[in-house]
Amino acid sequence: MLKLTGVIAIFTACTVIGLYFSKQLKRRVEIFRQTRLMIDKIATLIKFRSYTVYELCDEILRDGMLSEMNFVSFQRDEDKSFSELWEDSVLKWNVPIKKEERDFYINLGNSLGTTDTEGQISSLSVFYKEAEKMLCTAEKDFNEKGKLCRTLGVLCGAFVSILLI
Repeated sequence: MLKLTGVIAIFTACTVIGLYFSKQLKRRVEIFRQTRLMIDKIATLIKFRSYTVYELCDEILRDGMLSEMNFVSFQRDEDKSFSELWEDSVLKWNVPIKKEERDFYINLGNSLGTTDTEGQISSLSVFYKEAEKMLCTAEKDFNEKGKLCRTLGVLCGAFVSILLI
């Protein structure tokens, strides 16, 4: 009876691990969907309301559709520039993204508030297109690897269970 319980526990653990990695891939897709929304919102707020960078961050935090963009919740600090605060926040952001994708967010923050309205709008359109590319890549990864993670989790659990029986 104890052996059966252990086998079931191992099978369940392996399955849960596979589901976890699949969910992380799906979360990446959602992060880039929200990134596109965030960039669009930033462009709109800059163009029509001339928001400052800190007002933009406050508005992003208030938007319920941008729940994954919680890295903009940093406190203003007189000793650091907005770019430094943004970069520190992105580096501490606990999400499943790659280093080059994290660099994208850092570059986005570095471009905010550095030029006039039209310059920011044009740079945001470039960032939007890059976010679309990253979204396509994330969707492709999820479609290819998500099912693989789930299947491998179940199969590894079954294999280890059979070995223990």
